Amino acid sequence: MRFTTFFLKPIIAALAFTILAGVTHAQSFSLIYTFTNSPGPGNQNSSLILDSNTLYGTTYYGGSSSNGTVFKVNTDGSGYTILKSFSARSANYPYTNNDGAWPQGGLVLSNNILYGTTTSSGRYGGGTVFKMHVSGSGFAVLKNFLFAGGLSNSDPESPQGDLILSGNTLYGTSHGGGTNGRGTVFKINTDGSGYSLLKQFLATIPNTNFASDVNPDGASPYSGVTMNGGTLYGITPNGGSFGHGTVFMLNTDGGGFTVLKNFPIPYSNGSKNQDGMSPMGSLICRDGLLYGTTISGGTNGWGTIFKISIYGDGYTVLKTFAGSPDGAIPESALTLSGNTLYGTTMYGGTGNNGTLFKVNVDGTGYAVLKSFTPNFAGTNNEGGLNYVATAGLTLSGATFYSTAPIGGAYGSGTVFKLDLTPQLGEVVVSNSVSRVAITNFFGQSVDIQVATNLSGTWEVLTNLVLTNGVGQFSDSSATNFPQRFYRALAQ
Repeated sequence: MRFTTFFLKPIIAALAFTILAGVTHAQSFSLIYTFTNSPGPGNQNSSLILDSNTLYGTTYYGGSSSNGTVFKVNTDGSGYTILKSFSARSANYPYTNNDGAWPQGGLVLSNNILYGTTTSSGRYGGGTVFKMHVSGSGFAVLKNFLFAGGLSNSDPESPQGDLILSGNTLYGTSHGGGTNGRGTVFKINTDGSGYSLLKQFLATIPNTNFASDVNPDGASPYSGVTMNGGTLYGITPNGGSFGHGTVFMLNTDGGGFTVLKNFPIPYSNGSKNQDGMSPMGSLICRDGLLYGTTISGGTNGWGTIFKISIYGDGYTVLKTFAGSPDGAIPESALTLSGNTLYGTTMYGGTGNNGTLFKVNVDGTGYAVLKSFTPNFAGTNNEGGLNYVATAGLTLSGATFYSTAPIGGAYGSGTVFKLDLTPQLGEVVVSNSVSRVAITNFFGQSVDIQVATNLSGTWEVLTNLVLTNGVGQFSDSSATNFPQRFYRALAQ
């Protein structure tokens, strides 16, 4: 990808040993929108999707009936609009309505139509799959799920993960429902036809040795599935041979179900093990490898980042979280850009209020990009990710967009962005070599280009050196010209 913003810095190289004080920029964190108290959108926000300069998302609470919303807001913070407020529920169990309540998964956008799910209510109380136009018009329920209170039924119940769209077919998971009450994988066409259950997870059995319920295939998925070719890949935080979750694969026709990984039991002291336990955020897939996170386990007990091949071999822990200062409990899905994974943690960081982090796909280069500030009586100046964080990061160019489910001025969460665009920093001219530091260099591929005037030809300097995430280059020709202009251009 190519970032469109160029950062220019003239270098006057007439004098040796001259230091020109350029402005050094750190990564830029800013709030786009701060949610207000009821009847505002509330908290427990899901991942955002970006279309042009507009972000679309859902909130779990808030809206006119406090049952959640679909909203949009521009990337500059303008144009905040509630597109849909989910309606009031019946007073009697199982709390039905006509459209659903409490959306938790993210949205899918195709041809100006948004698709999503609600975890509760609808005609039969078990949640819904819905669609609507980006203008807020044309809301329609594609599927009403049956509520059974976690017991067995013939339907999914409480879909909580993101949907994915392939052609005209939506694929999703449910946390509960199915004939064993342990969740499902389902598909449905965008017009509401073609509904089918692809997988119903098996019943779990208590196992006192593992202090958890076990079964052969996993149980109770929170996150959605990922597609690679004609195969779906997913995770469960519970069940499996040791009761602490699985990685699985499944064909889009419902055949070929295979468990690729059973997460092991902890050491005798509780929450620690080698591999991690209870994977939560959706998997991402590239080049035959799956990347994901666990919310517990690892040698410190605070969760891990892992990779595994699509065939189930080569399981590797890329990062074991340590709490403070590097983060803890990574619940959301990862985002992959180039060879770098980005994500969030619910806890940890310098304020123990969550972090944004990056790590290379080979496990090197871990860094905390942002530590959220502590909450005071539930409020702060920027939001915080702890307690209910499920939102992943949406990447556009070098800017990440996401939501914090609590915090902000009203304690109801925020929409924020973090800009990691490489920038030219302080310029040093010494003897025949000119050096310029590059800040915000977080794993991007960067060209340093030089010209003798702004309207001239830009040439690429190839001698870029990286040290501890900071780029530095030299230009031995700097003293041969009255002036030189430089720009950092990320790919």
